Amino acid sequence: MLLHGNQYRHDYRHCYWAGNTEPTLPLSQTKPQVLKSDPGADCRSTCSAKGMVCHEDFFSDANTCQAMQRSFGCKSCSTKSHAAAPAQQQSSGTCLLNDHKRHFDCEGAAEGYIRLCICVLTGDVYAVGDRHS
Repeated sequence: MLLHGNQYRHDYRHCYWAGNTEPTLPLSQTKPQVLKSDPGADCRSTCSAKGMVCHEDFFSDANTCQAMQRSFGCKSCSTKSHAAAPAQQQSSGTCLLNDHKRHFDCEGAAEGYIRLCICVLTGDVYAVGDRHS
């Protein structure tokens, strides 16, 4: 994901990544899994604990009240720009959706929130561009 100009947030978002020695699948062929984080934990560590990698490109699909209801049984949903979204606030049972449809962060975390994480197998992660074909 580009932040601005030609500055990347993560260096593995380039078309070539030296650490990946296996062919990668197009995003349309990956099998993302939805996991809940521990309270206050980020998705990068949540996915890593299961031998997977967080994939930000799938967060927009989970950033709906219906998807959050299926995973958390939310009492209500609210929308705002928040690094931990999509997530559920533990104390109120309210699900938090990200109001910025393109800005999702695997490393975002907040005390008192349980993240909804989208994880894929490591070999599936570094595919470029085939999401909507």
